[in-house]
Amino acid sequence: MAAAKLTDKVAVVTGAGNGIGRAIARAIASEGAAVLLADIALADAEAVGREIVDGGGRALAWHCDVGNGTAVRAMIEGAVANFGRLDVLVCNAATFSPITTVEHMAEADWSHALAINLTGAFLCCKFAIPALRAGGGGSIILMASQMARVANPGQAAYCATKGALVQLAKAMALDHVGDNIRVNTLSPGGI
Repeated sequence: MAAAKLTDKVAVVTGAGNGIGRAIARAIASEGAAVLLADIALADAEAVGREIVDGGGRALAWHCDVGNGTAVRAMIEGAVANFGRLDVLVCNAATFSPITTVEHMAEADWSHALAINLTGAFLCCKFAIPALRAGGGGSIILMASQMARVANPGQAAYCATKGALVQLAKAMALDHVGDNIRVNTLSPGGI
């Protein structure tokens, strides 16, 4: 049997309580990493944590609103304090806006999409990069979407934020190549 690829590594996964985030967290844990499961719905993250621990893995559920810089800083510090380091950051937390055109979209809905989908990733990266650098490098994965490149009617805010993540990743990859930090995006289709 091959050795686990992520033995002795530590990952933070945002939006880990369900869907894609849950699947990513479980996969990372199955490869030997300790995982901090961040979600605004703490009970969901705790359920995923129990699954991982019951399967022999290491996990810690953490309540975090990724749109809040203080909460994000505490999340990253919590991962390092509990597991000793940080090697992987998966920015998966996201929100959908009401289906409508830009003309009819409420400013609050636009701002909320930016705060969670884009600023949330920025904040996670801002506070994770020093921890990744301190450990000799690592990997950042920003969860974009097929809608980063192919628009859907009535979903301008979601499409715009996911497209921005693609460019954010490209710029950060260039900025941090010397730190041995890889930055990539994943763009799944509808799930």
